Amino acid sequence: MKKLLSLAVALLLTLGLGCAHSGKDTKLRLYPDKDEKGLYGYHNVAGTGVLENRDYSISVKQVREGSELGQPKLVNDLIKREYVVLRIEIENRSGKKMIFNPVHTALTTDAFDYKKPLEYTDFYELSSGKNDSVREREAQAMKGRFYDLTLTLMSGDKTSRVLIFPPLSKNSEKADLLIKDLYVGTDTTELYFPFVLKAE
Repeated sequence: MKKLLSLAVALLLTLGLGCAHSGKDTKLRLYPDKDEKGLYGYHNVAGTGVLENRDYSISVKQVREGSELGQPKLVNDLIKREYVVLRIEIENRSGKKMIFNPVHTALTTDAFDYKKPLEYTDFYELSSGKNDSVREREAQAMKGRFYDLTLTLMSGDKTSRVLIFPPLSKNSEKADLLIKDLYVGTDTTELYFPFVLKAE
């Protein structure tokens, strides 16, 4: 009887530890919402949400840990801490000047999240470096890799950088990347990229 009881306790502990480990490793992944209707020009290309027309092509994809060549250590560290890193590629197909300001972007969810992208000073504070010089070096490595200041694209120009957002609520099921006040010439437009979230 004691032997059976010991086996039962061992089994419960094993299952409990397994569940705890699984929960710890589970992360929310963003996938383009294939079921989204009525959004003209939006489609899914190999896990990338693409919105395009004759004036522009904008693609958005979540960056995974170690998925890009030369990915800075700080990016990998933030991904491990469940920050959302989005690779955004913008191409100006119009014959006009395009202006993109990352301040006018946000990541929202059906769990009432409204997340703004990180700025340069945030990288210094979030670095896990042991001293100021290491933190400064890790922050410096982000320059030119993320959208920070207002960016102007002339006709035919293309750029690809990342935006990084704080972690989303665990009970989120859907998310939208909002881009407000994208200028094409003197006209402004508001765009959104719908995603579904899956725990993996």
